[in-house]
Amino acid sequence: MNATPDRRTAARALLILAGAVHVTALACALSGSESGAAWFYDLAWWPYIVAVDAIVYLRSGRSLLLTRPRTFALLAVWSAAFWLAFEVVNFRLQNWYYVGIPADWLARGPGVFLSFATVLPGIFETLELLACLRVAERVRTRPCELSPRLLRALSIAGLAFLVLPLAFPRHAYPLIWGALVLLAEPWLAARGERSLLRLCARGEPATIVRLLLAGAVCGVLWESWNHLALARWIYTVPFFEDSKLFEMPYLGFVGFPPFALECFTFARLLVALRLVPEWELDQPPTASSAVARQNIGAVCALALSIPAIVAVNVWTLRATAPRVAEIPDMPADVAARLASAGVESSARFLERAGDGSLTALVGDVDPERVERWIEAAALMQVKGLGARGLSWLALAGIESVGDLARADPAQLARTLAQELHRRPRGVAPLPTLAELRVWVAGARAQGS
Repeated sequence: MNATPDRRTAARALLILAGAVHVTALACALSGSESGAAWFYDLAWWPYIVAVDAIVYLRSGRSLLLTRPRTFALLAVWSAAFWLAFEVVNFRLQNWYYVGIPADWLARGPGVFLSFATVLPGIFETLELLACLRVAERVRTRPCELSPRLLRALSIAGLAFLVLPLAFPRHAYPLIWGALVLLAEPWLAARGERSLLRLCARGEPATIVRLLLAGAVCGVLWESWNHLALARWIYTVPFFEDSKLFEMPYLGFVGFPPFALECFTFARLLVALRLVPEWELDQPPTASSAVARQNIGAVCALALSIPAIVAVNVWTLRATAPRVAEIPDMPADVAARLASAGVESSARFLERAGDGSLTALVGDVDPERVERWIEAAALMQVKGLGARGLSWLALAGIESVGDLARADPAQLARTLAQELHRRPRGVAPLPTLAELRVWVAGARAQGS
């Protein structure tokens, strides 16, 4: 596919624009800008995807976004549905949760969808870039035969990889990340569809090597950009809670390369089911009947995504971004005065307390009362526990970061369980023991 002058100009413009947006978002997040940090994940990933797509086009004349925009859009829609399936599984596994999400539902719902829509495009654009750079181009292996017995064995293993994590989530949770590959690849291979198994059988592992590298690259980007974002996820992976890079346990990074294989298999499954056009190879224009099928599929993906996002907000979202108005005993008029001065978040409140300008903003208030507000604001910031966490910790008599740092998570869990009948109406569910361990570790790290 040859690049046209108009598209090359568009690619250059998109590359410059995407770079500018990404750098601006990064600068805002690093400078402490609340709006920049709140939306940093989307403002980092989408410019990356656009920039890589433009680079690929300028080098090869191929592009998902510039030459196959409809395919790109379909992959983005299915990407959200794909990741939301893992979110639903996580209701059982409880390996991660979200904090710092905007309280405004009208902004939060689309923001969640746009975040999850980056998964497949991010992996595949990185895969295309590695192909343009000719990574692993000459790698070959000995061809092999895909016997029916082997395909059956892989399918049975895939079923085990799906069932065991749901039955024994604490110990078998890693298996879920290989279930789709083992279940779908034998079916794809038996039908003669392009698949990981077919590539192995032909002795052409270049795509697989690039996928593993793309998963590693995207994994580092996911975790580093999540670390800078106000709206972010926190892991509570059993047995690996104490050793982390960013928010991910060190060993967890090993899972990103295989996850890229899952993404590829899912996309090939969509192609085989005629729900997405061929996105790797050049193909003739899609027939109108196929377009209708793909459009219906995309609508179904959207329809399935909406209740899943609602469920994530109920079960996996643990705290919204901490606000000054949520600080206990904060009078409404004082909160309004602070908001008019641009102090709406607890983080900004702590900044004003640190630079000595808070006194003028709160007015004639007892200094001891202001000190309690400061302690509450600081506590809300620990691992994004927010107003929800603050309300639970108050039941256990914990009112400061120091109190939390000295607490024993197991004893704290027992105390909160005993106080459950006193839970205020509207407060989100009782914190899990894993979540309490995250809070205590965060408080201790903050005090060290």
